[in-house]
Amino acid sequence: MAAHDLNGALHALGTYLELASAAADAAQLGERLEMARECLARCRQISATLQSFDQLGGPTSSFDLRPVCSDAAARHAAGLQLPPDPLRVHTDRAALEATLDALLHRARRAASGHIALTLAVAEGGATLVIEDDGPAPALGGRDRVDPFAADAPSGLGRGLEMLLTRAFLEGAGASLHISRSALGGGRVALDLPGAP
Repeated sequence: MAAHDLNGALHALGTYLELASAAADAAQLGERLEMARECLARCRQISATLQSFDQLGGPTSSFDLRPVCSDAAARHAAGLQLPPDPLRVHTDRAALEATLDALLHRARRAASGHIALTLAVAEGGATLVIEDDGPAPALGGRDRVDPFAADAPSGLGRGLEMLLTRAFLEGAGASLHISRSALGGGRVALDLPGAP
């Protein structure tokens, strides 16, 4: 999957650079260079996601999720709702941050313009919810789906971001479900066990 994602972005980058070199005028050159910049940004995101895999399996600790969510929302220009009181979990913080970045990046790519991150108290832990206003996911007639289940609709658990997410879930004892958002697009709920 990672090789496919990276190869596609690199191929597009090369194509736009070749087209830029053959541009007929400054406007056409600018347009093609802008497309090349977007491809380069995608290559950088893929590289950052791959580097995030190095963070998996690190030390676990107990920490308040609110600063983690605030920082992630700021990095991805997402709306944010937090509970007033600290919400502590016990997990690999760096791996959680990388996973949250991957899920927010995926939401940003799907969104028409708006993504939101909500942190809520859940029975026995916390729930992180990421919503976007892009196209609604295909859920095969169900209200919510575990994207990694054997009977999940094809495509939901695919992609580099979901590969990273799955690795984190397995190590953290967490779960993930995808449903439709009130914003009109996708809703991803990441359930984390609370701190002991």
